Amino acid sequence: MIIYYTLSCSGRHEDSHRLLEKAIAEYTGDREKAGALVRGMQTGENGKPYIDGFEHFSISHSGKAWAVLFDESECGLDIQYEKKSDVLSLARRWYNPIDAEAVESAMKAGESEGRAEFFRLWARREALIKAIEGSVADTSLPPVSKDKVIIDGREYVIRTIELAGEKELHAAICFRKKEYEDSYGDSGSLFGQSHAHRL
Repeated sequence: MIIYYTLSCSGRHEDSHRLLEKAIAEYTGDREKAGALVRGMQTGENGKPYIDGFEHFSISHSGKAWAVLFDESECGLDIQYEKKSDVLSLARRWYNPIDAEAVESAMKAGESEGRAEFFRLWARREALIKAIEGSVADTSLPPVSKDKVIIDGREYVIRTIELAGEKELHAAICFRKKEYEDSYGDSGSLFGQSHAHRL
């Protein structure tokens, strides 16, 4: 799995398409193919973009930060800059009770700690939602504070990652746990490594 990112996105739709094309060109080594792939992009039922015949990918942006994750199976990426907001009320409204309790606990240490925990969990929650092509309004999700969740019999791994060393930028990835069988017939699981490249 590979991540491409920049900290200089205007936030406009055209800029996101340009950055996706640039990332696909880097990923495939084919600039012409990248343009054709982006022009063929479609949107799924819950708004997740996809390209027929191409790898799974997930795009996120917050402020001037923009990132895309490519993987061979279902995946989700989310990035979130912290904002001033009533994080406790939002956590109680949208989060699994275990995650809401984690935000409440962090708030006891201070407002900045509570806000950081809220946005750390928000990025993880959004990454999961994107990986399963779910809805942001789904309040029945399992806790995302754990590294593994099972949804509809499928196991997903959620990881908090550091992106660009930006203060108050929270990032997370989610991907389906990959099963494998080696040439000796032994089976196991791969949890993947993410590599980030600045555009």
